[in-house]
Amino acid sequence: MNPVQCIAEEALGEVLALPADDPRRSHLDTCPRCHALVLSYQGFLAPDANQALAYGTHEAQALDRARERLLGVAPTEEARPVVERPSRPWWAPLAAPQLRPVFALAAIAVVTVAIFVAPQLRRPAPSPLVRGLGDRPMSLAEPAYGGDGSVRLVWRSSPEAQRYEVRFFSMALEPIGQADAGGDTTVTLSPARLPAAYGHGELVLYRVAALRGRDQMAISETRPIQRP
Repeated sequence: MNPVQCIAEEALGEVLALPADDPRRSHLDTCPRCHALVLSYQGFLAPDANQALAYGTHEAQALDRARERLLGVAPTEEARPVVERPSRPWWAPLAAPQLRPVFALAAIAVVTVAIFVAPQLRRPAPSPLVRGLGDRPMSLAEPAYGGDGSVRLVWRSSPEAQRYEVRFFSMALEPIGQADAGGDTTVTLSPARLPAAYGHGELVLYRVAALRGRDQMAISETRPIQRP
């Protein structure tokens, strides 16, 4: 004898009309799934009697599973409460343990720069404070004349210079002499170290060149000197 299979929803009306001793009619009373379908079907036909046709939890679950199978949907588990995770601040990944050595090295680098590099950046290049001296490298101050005929020349230093050379020119910009100033940014030249044209009272031009070895790194503007 083959077991009676569950009744399809569209055949409920026909099965309910069978005699009570019919196996298919008895199956509707003994099967939770089919019994739940019957209650739902009767509630649809008599909506005013819904309270009298209410079914229990077991029958409701059986009805849900049957409907899911009929629709081809996998049975679902009971809904679990959704636990909202607290939002993490944007800087939380930066506090990860694997990043701590990186931050430690960065802190050491910052301290090293603050101790050793920053004071060097703030320290101005040494140069004589002379009135009329510009703030650009190799800018010239006004010549100072001595009573013995000497001339004191001053200029601002060049960062790349190892030594300086004073070069003299005629009014036609022809070279007429030079004087080595060493590594200083000031030099006092006696009449013997100045061009003969200066001793004769002629106007002489000069400029200062900054040298590193034999290479010229910078050169000043041109200024005139003339014996008072």
